[in-house]
Amino acid sequence: MYWKNNPASNWDSIFDRENLCLDDLMREQNLLEELKGQNKKLIDFLTKPDVALALVRLVTQEPQENEKPEMRFVLPNLACEILTSDIQPMYNVLSHEEDIWKCFFSFLEDNEPPLNSLMASYFSRTLCSLILKTGTQDWYTYQFNCLKALEKVTYKGNFIDLLLKHLDTSAIMDLIIKISTLLEGPPLRSNIFTLFEKEQLILKLVNTLDSKNVSIRQLNAAEIICAIEVASELHPLEQNPLVISIESPETVNMVLVKIFGQTEKTESTLLGGISILQTLLMATKLKSGDSNEVYNKKQSMAEILCITILPFLEHIHNVLLTPPKIESLESMGNVIENPFGNVRLQIVKLISSLLSMHNQQINERFAQLNTIKVLLDCFFCYELNNFLHTQVVQCFHEIMCCNHSIAENSTFIAHVIKDCKLIESILDNEAWYVLR
Repeated sequence: MYWKNNPASNWDSIFDRENLCLDDLMREQNLLEELKGQNKKLIDFLTKPDVALALVRLVTQEPQENEKPEMRFVLPNLACEILTSDIQPMYNVLSHEEDIWKCFFSFLEDNEPPLNSLMASYFSRTLCSLILKTGTQDWYTYQFNCLKALEKVTYKGNFIDLLLKHLDTSAIMDLIIKISTLLEGPPLRSNIFTLFEKEQLILKLVNTLDSKNVSIRQLNAAEIICAIEVASELHPLEQNPLVISIESPETVNMVLVKIFGQTEKTESTLLGGISILQTLLMATKLKSGDSNEVYNKKQSMAEILCITILPFLEHIHNVLLTPPKIESLESMGNVIENPFGNVRLQIVKLISSLLSMHNQQINERFAQLNTIKVLLDCFFCYELNNFLHTQVVQCFHEIMCCNHSIAENSTFIAHVIKDCKLIESILDNEAWYVLR
C-alpha cells in the first residue's frame, strides 16, 4: 500500500531517535530532496545555531588529508548544498550568528594562498547566497538579510584585503565580481559600492598589475575591473563610485604606467592592462537606444581616454617590435621560432579599437610612428595566423571606412597608401605566392 512505502514516515522516525547528530543525519539518503520538499522537522533541526555553525565549519575547514580521496570532500560538498538550498530560515541564521561570521572570516585570515579550490568554491557559493537574491526570497527578507550581511562585512573593516589576499583563487575572484555587480536595489548597491570604494578596491586591483605578482593574480585583478565596467552598462546613469574610479583619467594613466612603465614587461601585466583598456574603449561605443545623457557621457569618456592614451602610443608601438620573449611552438609539423604571440595579437586589437575612435591626434601619432606599416609587415610575415589577419583587416577597415569628414582623414589615408605602400605590398606578396 502507498502509506507503507511513504518515505516521509521514515524521516519522521529519524527525528524520534535519541542523541541525533548532524553527522548521522548527513548520511541519510534523500536528505537534499527532503530539504527541498520543506520537511519542517528537518529544517528546524538544520537551522539550529549550533547545527548551522557545524555546517559552516564543514565548508570553511579543509578535511584531513589522511581521509580517502574519493570521500574527503563528500561532507563539505553536502554541507554547501544544504547551506545554499534556498531555505529562508537558513539564510536568517547564517546572516545573524556572530560565530558563523567568525568562521567565514577565519577561512580567509588563517589560510595562506593558494586556497584549496574546492573549499574556496564552497565558501564563495555560501557567502553569495547570503548577499545575492535567490528565486524564492521576497524583497523585504532579501534586503533585511543582505543588509545584515553587509553590516558584518563593514564592521570587519578589512574584508577587501582578506579577499585580495586570495585573488589567485578563481572562486574568490568570482565572489568579488558577483558582490560588486549582482546586488539588486539602489540602496544595497550604494552600500556595497561605498564600502568597496572606501577600502580602495579599484586602486588595489590596479596595483596588482605588477611583474612581482604571479600572473594569475594580475589577470584576475584585470577581470574584476572589466566585469565591474561591463556591468555598469545596465545602469549607465547610476552614480557608481567604483565605475567613476575606473573611468577616471588618474586610473587609466595608472594602468598605462603599470603596463608600459615597468622595466620588466611580463605577458600577464600586458594582457591584464590591455584588457582593461579594451573594455573602457568598448564602453564608449554608441548604441541606438542611448539617451542624450548617455551619449554625452560616452563622448566625454572617449575624449578622456584618447587624451590619456596618446602619450603612450609609442610604448604600444614598441611592444609590436619587441614583445616579451615567448618559446617557439610547433605548428603543422613546422617549428615557429618567433611566434606572433598573444600579447602582440592583443596589441593589434587595441590599435584597432583606437583607430575606431577616429581621433585625429591618435591617427597622426600612428602615422609618425609608422605603426600601420609594421602591422602590414606582420600581416605578410605571419601568413598562417588568421587571428592576426582578421585584426589587421579590421584596422584597415577603420581607416578606410571612416564616417568623419574626408578632409580630416585624407592625410592619414594618404599615409597608409603612399608611405606604407599598401597596394604595392599586396601586389608583391600576391605575386610571390603565385610564383611559389
